Amino acid sequence: ERLGKSFARIEKKEIDTGPQLSASEIAAIVKERISTRCAMEFARQVITWRFIEIEDVTENHLKSAKGLMYDMEFPWTEAGLVKMGPEWLTQAFHKAGTMPRDNKVVKIITEKKIKVTTGNNG
Repeated sequence: ERLGKSFARIEKKEIDTGPQLSASEIAAIVKERISTRCAMEFARQVITWRFIEIEDVTENHLKSAKGLMYDMEFPWTEAGLVKMGPEWLTQAFHKAGTMPRDNKVVKIITEKKIKVTTGNNG
């Protein structure tokens, strides 16, 4: 379903003349998606968060390990995310329900102005 102009089309300055939804139609779709996502999250088993120390990050930042919530290998660093690539990020978004299954990540663009560190990567 179309929710509006795609970012790729905007970047290419193409004019999207296809059917567009009204603001109220988009709001209804978003409300339904949020409701569905909340129901899915409430149905999941509660995960007990285990706090880690900076030493855990320092000692393990070059490794990857399965995360607590989705049992997927998880990168500790920006470089690790880039190495795992768009396919991994697509799978992660799909597994978390963050992105519809008919969508995918095609490229990871790293931020050059803001350094990703242990203090801001959560």
